[in-house]
Amino acid sequence: MKKPSTWAAIIGGILTASSLYQLANSLTHLTDLFWVNTAIIVTNLLWIALGIFLITIYLRGRQKEDAGHVAVKAALDSPEDVEVLKKQRRWIFAFVIFVEVIGSVGSWILNNYAAGPTLINVETIFDILLNVVLFYLVIEMLRNKRNILNLFFYTIIVYGLGGTIIELLRHHWYWAVISALFALYFAYAIKAPLNRKNHRIAHVIILPAFIILSLAFSYFANARITELTKKDELLGQQFSNDTGTLTAAYQRYLQWGIPDAKTIQDVRYALEERDKRAREIVDNLNALKEAHGKELPSILQKKALERIRHLQGIISVHREQAEKLSLLMDYSEKVDFYNPSDQQLSDISNLIKEVNSYINKLTDVEFKLNNANLNN
Repeated sequence: MKKPSTWAAIIGGILTASSLYQLANSLTHLTDLFWVNTAIIVTNLLWIALGIFLITIYLRGRQKEDAGHVAVKAALDSPEDVEVLKKQRRWIFAFVIFVEVIGSVGSWILNNYAAGPTLINVETIFDILLNVVLFYLVIEMLRNKRNILNLFFYTIIVYGLGGTIIELLRHHWYWAVISALFALYFAYAIKAPLNRKNHRIAHVIILPAFIILSLAFSYFANARITELTKKDELLGQQFSNDTGTLTAAYQRYLQWGIPDAKTIQDVRYALEERDKRAREIVDNLNALKEAHGKELPSILQKKALERIRHLQGIISVHREQAEKLSLLMDYSEKVDFYNPSDQQLSDISNLIKEVNSYINKLTDVEFKLNNANLNN
């Protein structure tokens, strides 16, 4: 099994390389949202800092080895071995807390504190305060300050219980379970007699299990959003198909010098079908927006909400164009195209210009969405 310092180098290298790539990608694909850009950049910088820190630990270990300071392997569960386990436990705790803090920074930056004493604000502020305390405590722990572990333990219990209660009040039982498991991991790792067996149970079994459950619960918690997002993609494709059918029917109307009743009816039918789809999209977008609003702020959430805003704008322009096209069909039904008056021809020409003017508007709003960098 690789030494802890070697694992530090491996994890640090992966974190640094991946975060540098993400940072470079985000800087070249900035969104129109200042705070989202800020959260992305700050989060990636923190991951890079953590990666460099882990690599530094490895390099210092190598320097000691090169200088001849080779640690003698102690007997299993001997006092010397327990001291080694204590040191490893401190570093594992520090890594877990650092990761937890970095993972929360985005929410702290993006949270709407002006919303008042909402449960989301209460949870975010509680999270900030407790994480600041925990961050300070792990720093002191790494300095091997006396009696700091007990204070760390009580802080973790408060953090776990507080988080569990708030999540239950928000009706997020899955995150309540995660908060409880988070505290349970630290409680076992601190209070169980320190020996190799309990050390492995805490950090090789309970901690990975906690991580796996967190990922699984995260998927479960976002199931509604995932379902609505998939439906949005399907409706978007269907709306595109309906728009293609409507465009084809409208082009036949324009190409016929004397459009008959069937040509006009084809346009009307295409309008009705696409309007039904547009209503479905609006309802789904509203449901998706509501689902996102129930979650803690995150970079993905803010991007999703901005994308919804753009899509609602696009649908609005399509509907405005459809209203003008419907007026054109209403007017055309009353015209005798075999003997139209000059006024009727002028009115139809003006209505066609109004319908076609929306092409540029649609191009503009779709261009803004495509260049908003909301999918990176």
